[in-house]
Amino acid sequence: MLKGLHKSVTIGNKNVCILLYADDIVLKAENENDLQTMLTTLNDWCKPNSMCINIGKSNIVHFRPDSLQRSEYIF
Repeated sequence: MLKGLHKSVTIGNKNVCILLYADDIVLKAENENDLQTMLTTLNDWCKPNSMCINIGKSNIVHFRPDSLQRSEYIF
């Protein structure tokens, strides 16, 4: 579902939207709106699959050049 959104970042010559390892996931997006769309899609997938996201262990990390102001977007 996430790949179908076509919201990703380019790493080398690959477009990457999600990294998976054991029970951890990383969503990668170019901007806040794309990430919010991905989070909503993940939530929509979790409900019918009886999965839940542990909000206490979840976080948003904003990587940006020092010249750009930190985002105030609330996810």
